[in-house]
Amino acid sequence: MNWKRYRVVWLLAKRDLLADRKVTLVVVAALSFAFLNLAFFPSFIQGFSGSFVDNIVQTSTGHVQITAEDGRLDDVDSIERTVRSLPGVMSVEKQLQFNADISTASDSISATVIGLEARDLSVYRSRVQEGRFVDSGGDGEATLGIFLVEDTTVGDRGLATGVGRQVEMSTVNESKELKVVGTVGRQGPAGANSNAYMSYEDAEELLDADGEASAIKILLDTRDDADEFKTRLEQLNLPGNIRTWEQVSEVGGSINATFGIVTGVVSIVGLIVAVATVGVVVFINVSKRRREIGILRSIGTSRRTVLQVFLLEAVIFGLAGVVIGNIIMIATHAYLTANPIQTPLGPLSTDLTQSLLVTRTTWLLLASLGAGALPAWLASRQEIVEAIENR
Repeated sequence: MNWKRYRVVWLLAKRDLLADRKVTLVVVAALSFAFLNLAFFPSFIQGFSGSFVDNIVQTSTGHVQITAEDGRLDDVDSIERTVRSLPGVMSVEKQLQFNADISTASDSISATVIGLEARDLSVYRSRVQEGRFVDSGGDGEATLGIFLVEDTTVGDRGLATGVGRQVEMSTVNESKELKVVGTVGRQGPAGANSNAYMSYEDAEELLDADGEASAIKILLDTRDDADEFKTRLEQLNLPGNIRTWEQVSEVGGSINATFGIVTGVVSIVGLIVAVATVGVVVFINVSKRRREIGILRSIGTSRRTVLQVFLLEAVIFGLAGVVIGNIIMIATHAYLTANPIQTPLGPLSTDLTQSLLVTRTTWLLLASLGAGALPAWLASRQEIVEAIENR
């Protein structure tokens, strides 16, 4: 290998970059922000999408849900034990879900009621606005979604009730007096906002559904494992209809797909910005140095060497941009993880993965090289006399 020629390429590129430090710093800064555009917005959108979907999953669908083909599931305790024994299961919750009228002395409202039994109720407790969430054990208590006790944005009147008050929950055949022990939900389109909750035991008594369930909701360690876990359950020949959260909630799946499209569009725009930035700067740099290029060519410097000089400059711009961009991105992610933005959907932070950083780093380096290729090639093709005469 001709190391002397490569050393000349390096020295010429370094001289060009150091000769106009201000321009070099501006380009590196622009590429750093171009990297942030490529990495931050997709990670932020993924974080927003994740918060939205997690809210639906945790309060409504679960990552995987087992429902009866018709009516209710029987022998749910046996199904629950089988599911809990599988790896990757974080929580299993059996539910009795039904429609009922909830009444006070002066008001009445129809709502979806969920009688639930779960070892871990922290998901619901984290959404409590006032009071507490119902405990297991059949104590004649209820927790109401905030839309049931407050006026909603669509104009429906909520119940004139609150913590410590009594309500009557009525189905077609039975009714039961319950004490309101809390309100639950968040402002915004959250699944828990418009539901009423009671213990599984109270729901059994009200519905006369001993040992039955409308659904078994399963939360996994990782949302991405839902399809694989569904397949595993189907192989066990468990009774009921087994579906993932995307199949249960069309809204959740649609929102997830929509955010994926937005992420792709933002990434393409960011890539175009990066290519334009490097291409314009290298082109200007070539134009300013046409006479120097002619002199270099007149003393025997090959076209290939000239091409390599300007390609190397483009690569250096890209490397400096991605290094600084990665540092800023990782620091921003760490800050938002420690101090998430509070939204109606819950805490919101970026969803930054190693694969995202590697992908965006590769994109920007290739964009830098590609954007510098055309002006570098044009510089190498200049005739000696024409280049020297240019002022």
